Amino acid sequence: MQPLMLHQLLRALLSYNSLSLLQSSSPHYIRWPFTSHFLASTYFGFQSCRSYFYVCMASEFSHEAPFPPETIFSDVGDEENKNKRRYATNNADEDDDGQREKEKRMKWDETDKFEKHRDVEKEQQAKVEGTMGNKELIEDGENNFGKETKTALHAEEKKECMEVQESAADKFTRIPKRKVAIYMVYCGKGFYGMQRNPGTSFPTIEQSLLNAMEEAGVVPPSHAQEPKKMSFQRCARTDKGVSAVGQVVSCKLSMMNNMQEKINDKLPQNIRILGMRRVSRGFNSKNACDARTYLYYMPTYCLTPRTFVGDTDIEKAKAYRLLPARLSLVNEILTHFVGTHSFHNFTSGLNAGEARARRYLFSASCRNPHMHLDLEFTEIRIKGQSFLLHQVRKMVGMLVAVCRGWIGLEGISSAFTRSNFHVPKAPALGLLLEQVHFDHYNKRLEQLGLVGGTVKADADAASGWPERGLVFWPEIKEERDQFAENCVFGAIAREEAEQREIWNWLIGLEKHTFEEEVEEKKEKEEQE
Repeated sequence: MQPLMLHQLLRALLSYNSLSLLQSSSPHYIRWPFTSHFLASTYFGFQSCRSYFYVCMASEFSHEAPFPPETIFSDVGDEENKNKRRYATNNADEDDDGQREKEKRMKWDETDKFEKHRDVEKEQQAKVEGTMGNKELIEDGENNFGKETKTALHAEEKKECMEVQESAADKFTRIPKRKVAIYMVYCGKGFYGMQRNPGTSFPTIEQSLLNAMEEAGVVPPSHAQEPKKMSFQRCARTDKGVSAVGQVVSCKLSMMNNMQEKINDKLPQNIRILGMRRVSRGFNSKNACDARTYLYYMPTYCLTPRTFVGDTDIEKAKAYRLLPARLSLVNEILTHFVGTHSFHNFTSGLNAGEARARRYLFSASCRNPHMHLDLEFTEIRIKGQSFLLHQVRKMVGMLVAVCRGWIGLEGISSAFTRSNFHVPKAPALGLLLEQVHFDHYNKRLEQLGLVGGTVKADADAASGWPERGLVFWPEIKEERDQFAENCVFGAIAREEAEQREIWNWLIGLEKHTFEEEVEEKKEKEEQE
């Protein structure tokens, strides 16, 4: 078979239809761009499809066989047919686009009708409910004007209602908050300890402080109900009836001018805040405290020997005066408590050998006997890293028992070493927290140069906020001593003169059995 020339291939392409090509033997279609290389080859037939050709490879190809002519849309064919095809395609696309645009317009019209109808209903509802109804929605915390279920407000009504809205959450988010340490003093009479008791009606120091902060506007109501939200922490817990002239609490407050005065105005007279300091964000009054000093204020007749003539007569006991020799003996007894010991018998719920029972005391002393009303009082001062529940009161009880002669000096060592030893507990009336110490924290501030003369401290002072500085208040010593004398020591002396609580406990101490639990255990073992 002779090679086909270019004009012969083109004529054959226009004269043959696609069906005759497909009926050829062993057809294989290859999609390939039209090139002169394929035009010069033999045994090839081409069918045009726009800019590409489908190549059919056949073993036999009779280009001269006659067949009826058929209209073919081709890039190299009838120009009129080509134009018809393009016109038909464009018209079909235009019809589809027109239909889609028509559908969109119909949807938009329906949406506009719905929105207009909804706006009319909202305006009518707003007129019926009035502006006050809209204000109530905002005050209830439903400040979302975009929802269909809420009342639509006009621009003026919105502005007016937003001015009225003074919700606690929005109010306190706009006020800067800072961590502060608060120095407070209080008389424990009439209170059930320092720590708050949620769900009960018993008054506590902490609950009174939180209520005053809320009323003063330095904390929102949610923080007053859940103090952990404001990082509230007390330095030391005091029991029922126990006072304090040096308690420190830390918390995060909303800064405002004259904070201390505003809180004090809401507090009862037997609870006072004497000082405030700005502290670091991670400051925790409990964890940052290096030591605590407790003081027990008691009549000196508790330290008299058992052979004293006024042993059972209160009037004769009032005439007793603590002499220097006796004072030295008391201080010698107190030295046995200094150091690290196991105080498992000076608390409840701990056994001998437990690590929690080991506590370290820096010092213990008796000093400053003085007259108050018609009684002579003295101060038992004990300083330690930390204390267990009732530890100080039981230490005072053991001291009184030794001074009175109800037990020997070896009884103190027995209380440290024996598994069960019944130590007497002194009344809570004379106990008070005198001071808490932050020596390590203050030393660190001084080393870093973060106290005294900083720009931020001056700015806080100018704004009336608490100043940054050492967690130490030497400037309030006079005010603190005055409160202690009038509200704490005076209250203890008056209570003792009227109720004789310490005196009655002292008389009952004679019947105390120090090894009561041990003897009961032995009796049970013998019976078994």
